[in-house]
Amino acid sequence: MSDNRGADAPPLWETSHLRTYNKLFKIKDFVVTEGPNNNLPALLLIAHGSRRAAANAELQELANLLAPRGEYLHIQPSYLELCQPDIATGGRLCVAAGAKTVVMLPYFLSPGMHAIDDMQEAQAALQAEFPHVRFLLASHLGLHPLMLEIVHARANEVLSHAN
Repeated sequence: MSDNRGADAPPLWETSHLRTYNKLFKIKDFVVTEGPNNNLPALLLIAHGSRRAAANAELQELANLLAPRGEYLHIQPSYLELCQPDIATGGRLCVAAGAKTVVMLPYFLSPGMHAIDDMQEAQAALQAEFPHVRFLLASHLGLHPLMLEIVHARANEVLSHAN
């Protein structure tokens, strides 16, 4: 990603604008791997959004847990509605972090209208805004084989506490 800020300018993700945005919406600082590697994709996590702050905080915690793996240039939580940052802003933050590829991951269980139609619209809008960046839409969580283990574990947790 080229810009006209000069060779000595700090990376875009270190600009005061983005730090102010993160403080305003109580988002932790950008998670960027050591020494920016623009060949790594950014991960845009997308949840529905809730009026309950604890529900929204879980997506940020997921980003924090994924970060140490070092597989993404930047991991950005975003929300379809009800809270910030919205999907468009999250995508812009990924681009500002230097991503050339952004994986959009809908944190949804079933293939409803939000997980399919709304995600495709968001992908198309971001792709139109940033034609030089690839926005790849991952599948919703759905019936991934690991989901069977999660369902089994959650059921066993409640059963073990009921006895």
